[in-house]
Amino acid sequence: MSRNRFQHIDIEELSSSLGIEDVKRYSCMAAKSEGARNELVEVIFGQSPRAAGNAAWALTHLKDRELGFLLPYSNQMADLLMSDTTITLRRLLLNLLSRIGISECHERGDLLDFIFTQINHPDAPPGVRALCMRIAYLFCMQYPELKNELVETLSLPNTEELSRGDLHYRGKIRAMLKGH
Repeated sequence: MSRNRFQHIDIEELSSSLGIEDVKRYSCMAAKSEGARNELVEVIFGQSPRAAGNAAWALTHLKDRELGFLLPYSNQMADLLMSDTTITLRRLLLNLLSRIGISECHERGDLLDFIFTQINHPDAPPGVRALCMRIAYLFCMQYPELKNELVETLSLPNTEELSRGDLHYRGKIRAMLKGH
């Protein structure tokens, strides 16, 4: 393995199928180097869906306190999230947004609409729905008037169609909303 491999992001490698050890290596690079963090962000917004997904996957392995550098990219992440992207990249972007908060994109009505739609979208995987519930909750903390809408949204679908995880997470969000 060349020494250069640990100093710069390998776009060709990111465009291929990565294993968890590769992802952890890129995550360690990002934790130690602002340059590596910036390169991974550039890959998310400017490369193939596979490379973008792998770059986002690496960033999800950073600690929450290490993700602050993503705040200025919140709106771009929201735009990409709402575009015609892969489910994997959508889930990873939702993960990152839910962890850095919505302070930079809290006035985005289009993002809020997207989030509420995904909560009950029949084709959305449980992970996407759960992350959307979490982000909707963050919106409710900033805008308490949204709490009733979220409670209604969480009550809409037929519970027979929901996974146990969905039901658990919905109950958890409802309980948190009652506490505020």
